[in-house]
Amino acid sequence: MRHEAAATLLVDAIAAEAVTALDRAGVPSVLLKGPAVAAWLYQPSEVRTYSDVDLLVPPRSLGAAERVLAALGFRYVFDGVNVLERPSHARTWIRVDDPPIDLHIGLGEVPAPSEDVWAVLSDGATKLDVGTAPVLVPDTASLALIVALHALQHGPDEPRLIDELGRAVTSTGTDVWQEAADAAAKLNASGLLRAALGLVEAGPALADELDLPAAPVRAVILATASAGARTCALGLDRIGAAPSWREKAALLVRAVIPTPAYLRGTEGTSGTGLASSYGRRLARLRSVVEGFRAWRSAVRECGASRRLSDRIEVVAWSLAARVGIGTVGVKATLRLFDLIPLQRRGGERLAFTERDALFRLAGRCLGESIARSAYLRLRGSRHELVLGVRRSANGVQGHAWLEPFDTAPPEFEVIHRFGR
Repeated sequence: MRHEAAATLLVDAIAAEAVTALDRAGVPSVLLKGPAVAAWLYQPSEVRTYSDVDLLVPPRSLGAAERVLAALGFRYVFDGVNVLERPSHARTWIRVDDPPIDLHIGLGEVPAPSEDVWAVLSDGATKLDVGTAPVLVPDTASLALIVALHALQHGPDEPRLIDELGRAVTSTGTDVWQEAADAAAKLNASGLLRAALGLVEAGPALADELDLPAAPVRAVILATASAGARTCALGLDRIGAAPSWREKAALLVRAVIPTPAYLRGTEGTSGTGLASSYGRRLARLRSVVEGFRAWRSAVRECGASRRLSDRIEVVAWSLAARVGIGTVGVKATLRLFDLIPLQRRGGERLAFTERDALFRLAGRCLGESIARSAYLRLRGSRHELVLGVRRSANGVQGHAWLEPFDTAPPEFEVIHRFGR
């Protein structure tokens, strides 16, 4: 307990240092969580721990704020990282042996423009002594919205945050929550607020009383998916929302194979450590099945067309399979999709060069067959993925198909069968 209290005091000291420096540079800021939530929902005898500083600044002042943090010795974690991999709502700055500072211009899943986020959350902000400096914190209604969205962002796997939201619901009057709902409406986050309130016992009734609209797909994913499935499910939703196939493919590639700069920022790895980080990330792709299920369930709960969601699902599987084949190879991709070799049936043992030719030539049909296999297995359909070759004067041709759903092409010799 003493260690946690000391760590919290250190975070407060860093917040005071940063806010004081920002004030001197003429950059306004609002401290979003941490001591503001502790002062609102916790008794003086209780310790509400937090490990970082969340500061909201106007989007027009982001550059000036970052220069201030750089002058204090902080560095941006995702410097040089692909824009598709960086969070758009906040930028994390770190300094050796000190808690990080998240410099916000938005809030997690909130889709509103940054200017609107600043206008809503800074309006009515009040002063609170933190460390050695007075800092601006949101008013109670804005704090209620922030606490709700914070709990939703981390979902059912963070009981402490859900308990905190429960405190906010039971200890705060409906009039304050109505103001919070009005703020959410200005930020196009009313559906997010409904999903968040659904995490606590008294929340659904409050959401009905506030007449909040139905939750969108991303909110349902956040509220219901486990930690292992959430990242994949949210990624699928983001890919599905991308306006072009080029953007969809780019998002998928970055999700499957992040840049070294991103891994260094998130895992602090370099050199040989990067290889192990890539290995761990590829191993985690096995959770893609659980993620697909969470995404599909959310899509259907929100009333989307079953046919549309199925079509998007198959396209996403196909893109993932093709990216895997082109990057980690056929065998590794089959393992990632949980397809294991079955007993070889028929045909002579082929030389390695011919098997390699098959893997190169199977190309598009192999990726599509892997995608169809994943789709069918999720629905309990038993089948085998079959690889075959055909020799001709022009060399070896490869083909992939599913049995019993597809008819084996004539003159193709079966060399591998995969199933589960």
